[in-house]
Amino acid sequence: MQLNVDIEPTFMRHANYVLLCLTGTLSESVDQMERQVGVFNLRMVEMDLRFQLLEASTYDSTLLWKITNYTRRKADAVAGKTLSLYSQPFYTSRHGYKMCGRVYLNGDGMGAYYFLIRRPQFLNISTYLVIFILNLNL
Repeated sequence: MQLNVDIEPTFMRHANYVLLCLTGTLSESVDQMERQVGVFNLRMVEMDLRFQLLEASTYDSTLLWKITNYTRRKADAVAGKTLSLYSQPFYTSRHGYKMCGRVYLNGDGMGAYYFLIRRPQFLNISTYLVIFILNLNL
């Protein structure tokens, strides 16, 4: 008794199935990697912003604030796109009050510059009271 079985169609069917499975798995892997790269890029941007803030922060109650692209930012304020700008934070000491400046380049009806003070994170070890002499030089 002789069996004549044509194995090529069966083999091709299985090969196509394996290829389909691998392609699906591969595209899922690529999608997952693209999502991971997006998450890493977001983390990198957040860390870069945090590094810039830490690099620009001072701990001696001094703020030197340079507003870059002033002409464009003033035009944005007049157009109503950006009403105010905040400075980078600065501190009275390492565990002291956190402060920042806020400026309205087109004014807000009450004033153009504000000084904001936040309670220290470690209030119980802070030796400062909220008594400041503010020297503002423009």
